[in-house]
Amino acid sequence: METDKTKRTLIASIDQGTTSSRCIIFNKIGEIITCSQLEHKQLTPRPGYTEHDGREIMGAVLNCINRACEQLKDLGYDSSQVKTVGVTNQRETIVFWDSVSGHPLCNAIVWHDTRTQSMIDKISKDEKIVSMIKDKTGLKVSAYFSASKIKWTLENNEQVKKAYDRKTLRMGTIDSWIIFNLTNGKVHATDVSNASRTSLFNIHSLEWDEELCHLFGLTNGPFPYLPKVMPSASNFGMIDDPTCYLSGVNICSCIGDQQSALFGHLCFNPTDTKVTLGTGCFMLVNTGHMAVSSASGVLTTIGWQIDYYNPCTSESEESTTSVSKPQPVVYALEGSVAIGGAAVNWLRDKLRIITNPDETESIARAVTDCGGVVFVPAFTGLFTPHWDSTARGVIVGLTSYTSRDHIVRATLEGVCHCVRDVYTAVKADVLTERESMGGAVKEEDMFQFMSVDGGMTRNGFVCETLASFSDSRVARPKMVECTALGAALLAGIAAGIYKDESDVKDWLYSKGVCGERAVFDPIMTDEERKVEEERWIDALERSKGLAGK
Repeated sequence: METDKTKRTLIASIDQGTTSSRCIIFNKIGEIITCSQLEHKQLTPRPGYTEHDGREIMGAVLNCINRACEQLKDLGYDSSQVKTVGVTNQRETIVFWDSVSGHPLCNAIVWHDTRTQSMIDKISKDEKIVSMIKDKTGLKVSAYFSASKIKWTLENNEQVKKAYDRKTLRMGTIDSWIIFNLTNGKVHATDVSNASRTSLFNIHSLEWDEELCHLFGLTNGPFPYLPKVMPSASNFGMIDDPTCYLSGVNICSCIGDQQSALFGHLCFNPTDTKVTLGTGCFMLVNTGHMAVSSASGVLTTIGWQIDYYNPCTSESEESTTSVSKPQPVVYALEGSVAIGGAAVNWLRDKLRIITNPDETESIARAVTDCGGVVFVPAFTGLFTPHWDSTARGVIVGLTSYTSRDHIVRATLEGVCHCVRDVYTAVKADVLTERESMGGAVKEEDMFQFMSVDGGMTRNGFVCETLASFSDSRVARPKMVECTALGAALLAGIAAGIYKDESDVKDWLYSKGVCGERAVFDPIMTDEERKVEEERWIDALERSKGLAGK
């Protein structure tokens, strides 16, 4: 049985997302002790543009930390019991600031911003460059990633250009901005997972690539502009802010949100898979220490890297070493769906046919099928595996019989179809390379469960439909905060609170929060599944190329 000291050893996780910032404080067995969350504004100055105010985000992060620590007092804890901090963040979103003033030079450009599409279209015409980018980064040429946003800003923002010329420009994904501020400007760093999402980082050599930097406007090279790249679990510096209740505590992890969720699902072995169904949907499968090159339109990315750093903490008697020992990188295959829960929000905010996303389950179940309606939620194009930036959302099969219930059900099913397409592509890649992923793996032993998290998974109809469409068992853990948990666990490893991944599993399965999950089994017949797929493929083809017409 865990001791009182164990339950009172706390880890804080900063989870900075697309629409809000949170601080969740966990104990050693993964239980949530306190949580604070604040939304921030979505700035849309022009069609296709989405921006965030870096100062607003940083203010929200600090407020969330302090509010979560304040809540500890009411529960008989103290902020001094927080032994380390982890950071996880929305990826690809890029911030530009001045190293002297410490202030942002412009708004951050968000991951789903499409202002650079014309630049991407031009680059995409050169097959050698497209091949070079994929070989080095594992990524497609897409406005999704940070590199084109950097080039666009250097060409279009005079303040950023001047700071670049005088070498006071600093840039990085949101994690770098948070760490820079929390350490009072002492640390400009990111981790391998976030770096791998920029299209500037060589995922094999684990370095910023000079050729890619030059291609995307950093003609002086990566430094001092880009952050130092570190293992995901390592010492990112001490919080040095007198207004922060955790000042003096080490930041011991930094990881992109989807990779953090993979770790939070305890997907430590090759072929372990998780799907996050949030604003967008993201599927990641652990491929071990092998960077699997996809033939199916899936991205190759870095999952995480661990440095058993072990800074001095009050848990030092449990630490195994004080010597830095970086481990090999863990890679992943990733499939992305741009629009997931955002489609449900569209039903609420634009069509106004629902008042709350939570009611969509009962509405969808009010009808036995979609009445022939198929909805392709390609509002900003199609990501994995189609990669068609000119696709747009379509609703087909409308008749006078069609009701609100049919449209709501078709929306949920459309998201599940998108995720199934990703699953099919990812599975094909893994099956092709399974003998290289830590030895031969039998197909029947792979993809035993699709472990899911995210706001849409509260909807049982979505989980059931995803299981049926993909012909796979879907497991929904009791612990829903897998993204924040992943960063906390990595920080705990680096800080010596856990010895390694096996120790994490032991604590969280035998004593903690990961032993319970709801399982959804496929209920469709093969024939029913085939009919649904044929309808989907027909609607999908109709959505492609619409933006160019």
